[in-house]
Amino acid sequence: RELYWQAYTKLSSKVSGMDGQAHCFLLYKASADGEGEVEIIDLTKRQRGLVNGGCEFVGLKLKPPEDSTAKTWCLVYSEDEAQKAWDDMMTAEPCIYITSDGVYAATRYKRALCKGLSGPLKTLKDVEACVAGLAPDKPLKNISFVGNDPPSITSYNCFLVGPSTLGPTLPATIGHIASTSTGDIYDYFLKRRSAHTVGEAEKLIATMLADVAKGQTAIVSTGKKEAATAFKNSLMKKVFVHESMSKFITAVRAE
Repeated sequence: RELYWQAYTKLSSKVSGMDGQAHCFLLYKASADGEGEVEIIDLTKRQRGLVNGGCEFVGLKLKPPEDSTAKTWCLVYSEDEAQKAWDDMMTAEPCIYITSDGVYAATRYKRALCKGLSGPLKTLKDVEACVAGLAPDKPLKNISFVGNDPPSITSYNCFLVGPSTLGPTLPATIGHIASTSTGDIYDYFLKRRSAHTVGEAEKLIATMLADVAKGQTAIVSTGKKEAATAFKNSLMKKVFVHESMSKFITAVRAE
């Protein structure tokens, strides 16, 4: 309780000194060894667009007590959930899901309606036609607070949401979850992504074993993130990168 009171006191003091409407993140960080600190991170022009209607944020929006109809609001997260919400807004991979009223790009804490639908899709042909028409920016929206990278359809990130009899007829590249809870929806996406990642790893291992059986040296081409993960988990003995990636090389050597 004391920690929360300290946070409230410092946050309110910081906010009271701001002029006009605030479009920002307010971060309060504290530890048992010292006093907490408040950091204000102003939203960029693009981030303001997302907050002001570009996408919908999931959670209890707190509004001025004197005006419950006000358009101004704030969301509050604390402890472990605060870090999860921050990571979600900044870096979380979005999923693409289809409901009876539209197609959404979403993470756990935010979503955007990309395309409206007049009703539920009734046949497998309808679903396949809908998915085939979904492309980055046309109409899939970028909902990330960092960068401009609109999502695209993959073999694991697209699925139907809500009651449907089409589940058993859908191909493996299109999933289905009956629940409409935003938490359940994103958990389902993470489960599909994990299954896809494991499947890709199994294919990679099978290829490497085949190469080794033939007496060949197994060489795998991949991205920096994947290579670093494989190296840390002893899945690869050597990683070759271009000399221009000095920061990556330094980080790997340090570990």
